[in-house]
Amino acid sequence: MWQHYLSRILVIVVALNVFALGVLLVFLVNFRINIRRRVLEREFALRLLVAVQKSASTEEVARHTGLPVSDVSEYCRVRGIETPEERTSRLELIRQRKEEEARRIMEEEALWRSEQERITAERQREKEQEAKRRRERMKKFGVV
Repeated sequence: MWQHYLSRILVIVVALNVFALGVLLVFLVNFRINIRRRVLEREFALRLLVAVQKSASTEEVARHTGLPVSDVSEYCRVRGIETPEERTSRLELIRQRKEEEARRIMEEEALWRSEQERITAERQREKEQEAKRRRERMKKFGVV
């Protein structure tokens, strides 16, 4: 009698173990599928990023990846990736700012040089006037 109960409990434990093993297999298969999906997503993201960096336009990126232009633009917007058009406009803006800064610096240097030249010319005139006054005084006193 006890043997009958024990064998029944053993069958139940084996059934639970088989069920747990089945659940574990389902989780492992799901995990593998998720990992594969993530790897594919990362590979796609990397390919798209390389295409975006090397291409000159979003249309060219769309041709390389085989996606519509709207999908590429949306993907870039969602992921915070700079599109080729945005990159070229940003680089152009940086170039314009550098040129503007260089032009401003050159204008300031030109103003500074002209001011220094004016100051130097003024000092030279003062020296000449002082020398002229000394000569007149010396003539006055008969030294020259």
